Amino acid sequence: MSKSEQDNLLEELDSSIAFQEKWRLIMSVAHTSMMGIAICSSGAATVVAALGYSTQAAILAGTATTLLGLEKMLMLREKWVHHSSTVARLKSLRLALLHGGKDTKLIAAQFGEVMIEYAGGLPVGQRSTESE
Repeated sequence: MSKSEQDNLLEELDSSIAFQEKWRLIMSVAHTSMMGIAICSSGAATVVAALGYSTQAAILAGTATTLLGLEKMLMLREKWVHHSSTVARLKSLRLALLHGGKDTKLIAAQFGEVMIEYAGGLPVGQRSTESE
């Protein structure tokens, strides 16, 4: 492949790496925020309950439980891992393109495989199809 084709592949890799890193950061912030608020709500519920304010304690405990369930349902941690592993694979391809002396067509094919695996492996919650 020509230098122009190699530059185009490098540009595509850089674009995909930037996309994956953006979503990895979003998943990290969302997970950390939810966990932080849930932990604070749980701790506050304990203190408020000890002070005798049962209604407010129940609201705080419910908030913590809801946030923990929401985090589990959205699979934020699993999505962060998925984006992180995709970034690592893309960076490996980028290094191989720049310094590995590998054929550009081979790297382009591997890049396509990574993108197909990314799309097919994105964590999504299970749905029950059985009637209850």
